[in-house]
Amino acid sequence: MNARTLEVFGGPHGDKYSDMELISPGQGVHSVTIRSNERIDGVGLDVTDPAGTKSTFYHGSGGGDSNTLTLGANEHTTGIEVHWGKYYGQVHMLHYQRKRSDALNS
Repeated sequence: MNARTLEVFGGPHGDKYSDMELISPGQGVHSVTIRSNERIDGVGLDVTDPAGTKSTFYHGSGGGDSNTLTLGANEHTTGIEVHWGKYYGQVHMLHYQRKRSDALNS
């Protein structure tokens, strides 16, 4: 799998961040957690490295309802679509859609 890095994130109303120093070859994502209500409050990835060590990458607040999507043993993400927009005068992530290898949208 090829990975491409782009700009750091965080927007003009939050702290900019990059998880590049936490990413290593062979890591696998085994679940994605989205916290949301009227907008997306936080996004988390649970990953496991080749040695079996589990870590969580999480950005955002603890608000909203939590929805965790767990990937099966041979399942992987094939695409991500994110929509940004203004919410009460500030830029927020408003919509997120992940496409899975089994062709189901989540």
